[in-house]
Amino acid sequence: EKRELVMRNSAAITDVQKAEQRAWELEKELENMKHEVTSAHLAVQRMECKMEDQLESSGYEQPYSVCAHPDNETKKENLTTSSLLMDLDMSSKLPSPSKV
Repeated sequence: EKRELVMRNSAAITDVQKAEQRAWELEKELENMKHEVTSAHLAVQRMECKMEDQLESSGYEQPYSVCAHPDNETKKENLTTSSLLMDLDMSSKLPSPSKV
């Protein structure tokens, strides 16, 4: 009977270790996905700003500017992945596409 309890305990410890390892792997995967989402949002924002610059240079004035929007506290030249990742880490949630 004691031997059976020892075996069950050992199996339970192994299961816990596997679950902890899987949780760690999922956290890493989530972190990587957040970085990819942030990079994609940054790329979209840079392209939009570049398009705005091209439109402005051709004399077209847009009613809404992504680059000059009040929610965008940084200038387009200062947008970096690290600054967006810091914002992402502070908010602890994925940025919404409507803010890009």
